[in-house]
Amino acid sequence: MARGTTTTSLFTGQAATETVQTEGTLVPQAMGRTLAQARVVMGRAGLPSDAVDRDPRSPAAVVVGQEPPAGARVPPGSPVGFRTRTDVWPNATPRRLRFGQGATTASYRVVAAAPAYDPLTVTVTMPAAEDLRVWLEPEAGRRLQLLDTASGPGACRPSGGQRRCQVLFEALAAEPPGVWTVGLATVGSRAVAVRVTVTFTRI
Repeated sequence: MARGTTTTSLFTGQAATETVQTEGTLVPQAMGRTLAQARVVMGRAGLPSDAVDRDPRSPAAVVVGQEPPAGARVPPGSPVGFRTRTDVWPNATPRRLRFGQGATTASYRVVAAAPAYDPLTVTVTMPAAEDLRVWLEPEAGRRLQLLDTASGPGACRPSGGQRRCQVLFEALAAEPPGVWTVGLATVGSRAVAVRVTVTFTRI
């Protein structure tokens, strides 16, 4: 069974009427995964997939868009196209950062595929004696504060001479999907190594 709807193509930006299947293969979520991971996910569903146009085809490139979208139902064996980038960090993959002496900031990009539906988990491992601020920028100039270890122990616990901090948020219904920036700032005087994992998915 199928019905017609008008959508805007992720790849051409043009409006088109497409047939939406109410039966068939459910398209998995690939956004935020590496291209290698995304191919495996789609392969398990029996859907051939790859990066489109001249987008990077390196296995480590990150999927920032897909068509058909996750949750759609398509005829078995239908192809799935990916938009990919190499300047985005994979979802749920630890990122190791080293900060210099004094107050230092760093940032990197991640994909929020469906923030209105997917919970957000941020895990930070850092030296026990240092303090750190972590935030997300869904769009330029706007921050969502996630963690400030200077304000108290909160979600942080000792772990082998370090602190492991984990903060969980329900779905961020008011936020748009897309490529977001993770921002971090140290407030100590020593050089410090930090490991951060951002996960926009149900664990």
